[in-house]
Amino acid sequence: AASVLDLVGGEQSRPAARRLIGLGILAALPAAVTGLAEWTGATREEQRVGVVHAAVNVGALSLYVMSWRARRKEHHRRGTLLALAGAGSAGVGGFLGGHLVSARKVSSRHPAFE
Repeated sequence: AASVLDLVGGEQSRPAARRLIGLGILAALPAAVTGLAEWTGATREEQRVGVVHAAVNVGALSLYVMSWRARRKEHHRRGTLLALAGAGSAGVGGFLGGHLVSARKVSSRHPAFE
């Protein structure tokens, strides 16, 4: 959403884009915790994919943190470019996460839903 605001929202949307990136950064922690819980129950082959998934997502998170910092220093263009790179990296991480869930069936299953 922040990248959409960056691309079409104009100067007045800069504070909202920065807040959205900040919220996304904060949301990464619970996502990582649940991912780790899934990873511990996976097979060795699935864990290898999970490590790549995690590494790509850490890269995306790093790019978003750099974007947030650049925006705080009023370097909006740099922040926008870093966020776009972060979105690309997050897309790759999302693909790998989707592969783990859909193709490899790595996910939590509550017995009530069986």
